Formats: sequence, structure tokens, C-alpha cells
Amino acid sequence: MKKIAIVTNGILPLPAVKGGGAETLVQQLLDENEKQQKYKFIVYSVLDKQAVQAQKKYKYSQFMFVPHKQDNLLSKIKRFYNRKIYGIRTYPEPIDFKKIIKLIDKSNVDEIILENTIQPFISYTKKYDKKVWLHLHNDFINIELDNRYVNLIKNAVNKSAGIITVSNYIKHRVLELENVSSSKIKVLKNCTNLEIFRPLSFEEKNKYRAKYGIGQDEFAILFAGRISREKGVMQLLNVVENLNKKYSNIKTIIVGSSKSGTNNIDSYTSDVIAKIKKLGDKVKFTGYIKYKELGNVYNVADVAVFPAIWEEPAGLTIIEAMACKIPVVTTYSGGIVEYTDKNSSILCNKDERLEKELEENIIKIIKNKKLSNKIAENGYKKAKEYNLQKYYEEFCKIIDRNSES
Repeated sequence: MKKIAIVTNGILPLPAVKGGGAETLVQQLLDENEKQQKYKFIVYSVLDKQAVQAQKKYKYSQFMFVPHKQDNLLSKIKRFYNRKIYGIRTYPEPIDFKKIIKLIDKSNVDEIILENTIQPFISYTKKYDKKVWLHLHNDFINIELDNRYVNLIKNAVNKSAGIITVSNYIKHRVLELENVSSSKIKVLKNCTNLEIFRPLSFEEKNKYRAKYGIGQDEFAILFAGRISREKGVMQLLNVVENLNKKYSNIKTIIVGSSKSGTNNIDSYTSDVIAKIKKLGDKVKFTGYIKYKELGNVYNVADVAVFPAIWEEPAGLTIIEAMACKIPVVTTYSGGIVEYTDKNSSILCNKDERLEKELEENIIKIIKNKKLSNKIAENGYKKAKEYNLQKYYEEFCKIIDRNSES
């Protein structure tokens, strides 16, 4: 049985007791492996009391918990040195990646997967060579322009087993590095849990609508995701403000927080909350909601709106909404268009026309029930393509070196 080490970025724990997109995907992979029993996983995660309890159910995954790393003066000097000598802008390490190397050495693993963290990639490939995979959920490769850093990354990519990306968009961003072979970059599309994200019955929907203060005759708009500038939350609230002047029966629910697993309030979230207060009882802000409860919240909505104004790597929330058979309005952005299209959602431009197009298309959903149902049905069919079994199979092809993607 192949033994695989998974090294998390150290910010959120595994099992994913505090949420997180990448963390949830890893947990789903581990859950499916409990059924398939193909690999032995050793997961290196930040220490968390809830995670310690949650890991007890796993037979084919072992969890090694490492405390958060303190950012001391020596670490700051090393970061300064790396920046000046090698052109690498490094950040405080959430966990001690060097300590994890020592733990890995004791485990005799066949493969090492770095989950969405670029920080240890160079040092790990120097030591472990073609055992190392980097699983990129975000566009971390091209955040630096210093040639010294670029060369180090290119060398690491070419020495490693390869990079796994969540979309062709991220793959092409990696390939913007010169002299990197496309065969090194594998695309593993995200999946969602179709048992959690599914359409509820009419009676169940109304129960949850009542819980969130949505009447049967009211129209509910939903946003779910990280509360951050690039997600376009403020643009959506501007649109909602205009819609409330035209329609008296619209309610909006904003689900999420600036940091997964917490209700941490940063400056942008403060601005969002201030805007919501201005809109009164027409908008409800839930904050962070646990993953297992999210499917019920999606089912409250008549439309789910994800107005990304950056190049979204993939857009997991879009699959989740479609899986609940909720019509989606989103943007032409990064990897989003690989997960949905104009038949399974309504796509808007993310430029200066965004707010106008969002408003026009939400009104289309309000007025045209036939269109709403068509998009919801097509989205539901599309979401079924991103099931956990397929995700596991594609993962196996890549990790066993059988993939040509």
C-alpha cells in the first residue's frame, strides 16, 4: 500500500473542523480513501483540539499535529536575508516545515503532497526530489517577479513530481514560467459533497427559509464565501440596495467571514457590516457557518450570486450552489468558466459593467421563472460531474503516474 504524506499550509487544521476550501477537499479525499482503502495517508496538520478528536475515526489516515510556529527575531532575520540574497519574499511560517521534514524522514513515505503552500516547496524538492507534489488551489507561483526567485521555482518544479492545479487557468499561469514542461502540470478539478449539497424538499426549504427570516413570498439572494474585496461582496450589496428600491419582497443573505473557521472581522468586513446595517432588515449577515450546515443555507436562496472581481482559481461555492439546484449568477473569471458555462449559470463581465449586469440578470431570474428553472436544472446536472468518486479516481491516476492531463 502506497504511503502518502500530506503537508498542510498550517493555517487551518485537518480534519477540517474549522472549514477552509483546500482543507475540506483534502478531508473528502481522506473520507473516500476510508472506503477505497488504496493508500495510507500521513497528514501533517497544525494542532487543534477539535481536530485531535475528529481524527479518531480514520483507519487509513494518520494525523501528526504540529503546534503553531512562533514568529521570532531569528525568523524575521532569515526572511530579510532570503529577500535580499535570493529575491524571495517569504512570510511567517504558520507551522515548522523543517520539523515536519524530520517527521517525514521517520515515516518512509512514497509521495509528499504540499497542500496549497509554496513556502516549503523549494527546500522539500531539494531533499525529496520527485517524491514532492505541490497542490495549488491559488495562483501562488506568479506572485513574485524577481528573477532569482523565478529560477529557484523553475528548478523546483522541474525537480519535483509535478504540480497539481485546480483548473486549467492555474495550470496556464504556472506555464508562464519559461522552460517548465506542461507534462509536469496536472489538473485535478475540485469536487463537492453531493450528500451535503443537494436540493431539499419544498417543506424542508421553507423550514430553513423561516429560520433565516425569509417568507414564502419573498425572493432570496445569497452570497457565500470569504468576505474579501476580490469576492465582490460590496458590489453585490450596491446592487441589492438598488433592487430594494424596485422590489419590496427581496431579502439577501451574506454567508462567510474574512478567515475560514472564525468570525474574525478585518477592515473590509467592517465596511461590509456597516453597509449591511445601512440596508436594514433586508440583509442578513450570518458570519461563518459550518460546512455540514451550508447545504441547508444554499437551499434558502432563489438565486446565488458570486460576483468575483479577480481571477478566481476555481470557485468551489459555485459547484455547491449548483448542486443544490439554485440558479447561479457569477462572472467571467479565471477558472470559474471551467466549472460552469452560459447554460448552467448567468455570467457577467467583471469590469465597470459588473453592477449593472448583476442587477439586470438578477431581475431576469426574478421575472422569468422558466429561465430560472432552466439554469438551475442545467447547473444541477453540471455539478454532478464534480462528485467525490470521480475526484478520487482522478487523484489516483495522477499520484500513480497514470495521468496524461
